[in-house]
Amino acid sequence: MEDLAPGEHLVEATHDDYQEATAVASVEAGKQAVLQLRLAPIERAPGRVIVNADVAKARVFVDNEDQGEAPVVVSEIPAGTHAIRVIAPGRQEFRTTCNTAPGQDCEINAVLAVEGTPVRIEANISGAQFYLNDDLIGPVPWEGELPIGSHRFEIRAEDYRPHSEVIALRSSDEVRVLSFTLVGFDQLTPEEERALERERQIAIRSATSHSAAVLPSDLAILDIGLGYLPMAHMKLGVGIMKYLEAGFAFHTMGRLNQFELSAKAGVQPLKQLSVGGRLTLGGGLGPKRASEPDTPVLGGGVAGAEGEHKTNSFYLGLDAIGTIHFNRAGAVSLWVAMDYHSDRWDWAGDNRSMLHAPLGEEARQNLVRGRIGGALEFTLNKRLNIWGTFEGVLGKERRIYGNVFLKPDKGRFDPQIYTMLGITLKFGSLWDEEELE
Repeated sequence: MEDLAPGEHLVEATHDDYQEATAVASVEAGKQAVLQLRLAPIERAPGRVIVNADVAKARVFVDNEDQGEAPVVVSEIPAGTHAIRVIAPGRQEFRTTCNTAPGQDCEINAVLAVEGTPVRIEANISGAQFYLNDDLIGPVPWEGELPIGSHRFEIRAEDYRPHSEVIALRSSDEVRVLSFTLVGFDQLTPEEERALERERQIAIRSATSHSAAVLPSDLAILDIGLGYLPMAHMKLGVGIMKYLEAGFAFHTMGRLNQFELSAKAGVQPLKQLSVGGRLTLGGGLGPKRASEPDTPVLGGGVAGAEGEHKTNSFYLGLDAIGTIHFNRAGAVSLWVAMDYHSDRWDWAGDNRSMLHAPLGEEARQNLVRGRIGGALEFTLNKRLNIWGTFEGVLGKERRIYGNVFLKPDKGRFDPQIYTMLGITLKFGSLWDEEELE
């Protein structure tokens, strides 16, 4: 520098990349002063890589190393160019590069575009409109790209019930075709029809023949049982209405063969409980028996002449039933009943070789009796149940039920306790167990 006044001067040197340096220079008149300044370089912190993303759970890779979910700050990284990659479910991959240097950070704000997949929308009617997540997309049929992920698809059309369902779309190069079926306001969708049929199939699987619940419509059952009394039992039952079933039965004990018509009405207010009532009307015939002149008569004396004796019966019963159901495993039922019996049996109740009354006198027995009983039923599979019943009677003995097994002249009266074991066979269109799950 020239033209400096003699004396001392403060000299200062600066540079962007170096520390500032100062020194004092003494200047004498007519002389040149030489001053040397040494600037030390500035030490800067290493540059950082900072990555942000516009979606949650976006994963960041720097130079192919997983750095975790955004936002990410990578501090310990060499200066230079770095490869940045950001990925997220349902989004297109984001790639870029950036440079770092001492004191120079690299900040990236990644915007991940939604990943799409080709879709075609079809419907069973014309003029329908396609909505995605409540936004109108366009008329059906429609074809284009939709974002992958779960979305609510809805098809609407005038005079038809809207069809709505949530569908998950996955990335694919192939066009996914989605077909929707719309039905009128007074119709059921195929899914609703299947759901109703599934409920009916569960009811069929759970159906029991002795419970208060009526058989499902169109289901037919066949009961087969052995016991005492009667000794053999066979019944055909069918559900004819929602709250009504009908039955036809045959009972036999050798001495008397009975045919029976029945109607049962019931409701099931709870899944585990049903109540109902049953009306039974029946009658039967048995083999005729002959008496000899020396056949004894109850109370003394003998018949005195030959005779022929008919065997027949008529009865009417009314039962009140309550049942506890164990899902699809079975049921326990209890009932109370009143029965009217009119039996033609001319023989004594405990001795089938002795006439109850002399020839020519009326020997028909008319009785009104109470009855209490119960049944335990198990559903083994979709077509087979097993069951057992137990009943006790309040009232007089039926002579026709007396002295069945023992010697003709030595037996017991009507036991008034009846038991039976049997099976129930179910007939109809029944699903496999896997289809009910």
